[in-house]
Amino acid sequence: MNRSSSRIPIAFSGVNVRASMVRTREAFVSERFGIGAVQLLRSTATPALRDALMSQGDAWTPVELLMEVTTLVDRLFGRGDGALVWEAGRFAATHDAGIVRSLLTRAMPPTTMVTLASGVWGKFYDGGKLVARPLLLATGMSVSIEELAITHRGLCQSVGGWLQGMLEQGPRDEPRVVERSCVARGGVSCSFDVSWKEPA
Repeated sequence: MNRSSSRIPIAFSGVNVRASMVRTREAFVSERFGIGAVQLLRSTATPALRDALMSQGDAWTPVELLMEVTTLVDRLFGRGDGALVWEAGRFAATHDAGIVRSLLTRAMPPTTMVTLASGVWGKFYDGGKLVARPLLLATGMSVSIEELAITHRGLCQSVGGWLQGMLEQGPRDEPRVVERSCVARGGVSCSFDVSWKEPA
């Protein structure tokens, strides 16, 4: 287990996310690795991140703290290659969803689900937008993060994992989210191809 600090320089961009998104990453650590891992996460976090993890309510919080916690989780409990960032995003798609919301999501066609995800982006981020466009395939869409003033690999991986988790909540086969480009790697936007197979 890599116990090194996250060492993320905090240069706030002015973009904010809901505090619950930061705390959901801690919930992921608790479920996957146990309470001792949560204590390690908090002890390694910067003071600003620690305050966000211990906060109540759902106030706007700098997006850099979400990027810090995702990177820190990946370094402390994973291989540092972004795989756990993606997995934490998948977890966030279903965490505390509630019975009614879960049932509605399971019954929703994937195209409706992805379009809805684009529509609620502003409830979680106060900048940028999530844009969904049809692919040539009948069971696929292109999704991109646009007009967001932050460049961080963890953002792309988090959203990709979240899209994957959303798709997995329904009666469809082989849901796939494939990253096509990332701003942190020189792309114009962070974009994904989202596809699935309808059950026979």
